[in-house]
Amino acid sequence: MALLKAELLHARIEREGLSIRERLFSSLDLLGRLGCRLPWVANTALDSLVVRSFLAKMLGIAWQRPLPHYARQRFDFWLRRAPRSSNAPRGL
Repeated sequence: MALLKAELLHARIEREGLSIRERLFSSLDLLGRLGCRLPWVANTALDSLVVRSFLAKMLGIAWQRPLPHYARQRFDFWLRRAPRSSNAPRGL
């Protein structure tokens, strides 16, 4: 069943292309980079009822659920600078 669904999805995408919703959710890295550049702007927008209503209508994201906020610093940058304990597994 899973293979059949994957083949049908592939055929639909080949025929019609990706929807706006699919494009947005497939570019989360880009959204994360943008959100971390100006987190106060992004977080204010994500808390706005107007923006959340727009996202609900355009992308099908439930306006009732709060969206996660962006941090001021990207996790990978924080992890590089974080002090390592002697108990940390090797390879990190």
